[in-house]
Amino acid sequence: MEQTTTLTKKQAAERSFLVIFVIIALGDLVGRGLSSAILDYIFKPLIMLSLMIHFYQQTRPRFGTFQRLILWALFFSWLGDVLLMFEPPIFFQLGLSGFLISHLFYISAYIQSVKNQTTKPFLVRQPYWLLAYLAVLIACVAWMYPTLGSLLIPVVVYSVVLLSMSVFALNRKDSVNPASFGWVWVGSVFFIVSDMWLAINKFVYAGQLPWSGIIVMLTYILAQYCIVKGSILNK
Repeated sequence: MEQTTTLTKKQAAERSFLVIFVIIALGDLVGRGLSSAILDYIFKPLIMLSLMIHFYQQTRPRFGTFQRLILWALFFSWLGDVLLMFEPPIFFQLGLSGFLISHLFYISAYIQSVKNQTTKPFLVRQPYWLLAYLAVLIACVAWMYPTLGSLLIPVVVYSVVLLSMSVFALNRKDSVNPASFGWVWVGSVFFIVSDMWLAINKFVYAGQLPWSGIIVMLTYILAQYCIVKGSILNK
């Protein structure tokens, strides 16, 4: 009975959070659509903050190394979000660093979640998946190369870490429960779409791609939500 009550409370908390999160996400997306800096300043910092609070509340009874690593990843994503809200180029570089650290924490968490498994990791059994990630890396860097200039090395390093985050998310397949794997991996793919779209719009199209701000933010919101949802389900 006590376990059922606890489960019901968690489900209620999940529904309440989802309503709040959708309101926050819509607030930011509307701000992007209207080019309203005020709405962006209000809602954007709340996206990751709400996910951090929700993740902690949902995992508090079994808060271990994996959960700590995910929480640190969420924190540095929040920091990256805040830094990218400012215009000077130094803030773009600092925001990029925040997300770089965030991805490293995600990678560490994904490694942690499979390190005690007795079966061979998924990518050891099916390494050809790595070719798809390599193709994405080469294609995107080649596309942006003529306009990167001095930012070539930082962008390449970030891209490698970003794709590695998704690689390690994929490597959880068959080592964790399917729901956790599915949510996290789909989230990592959304993250790639969001960041690559942001970079291509910034460096190739000089910020002129239509609806780019909304597309980048929508895929980013979906990415972080999916990763948090899957990480909560991690056993």
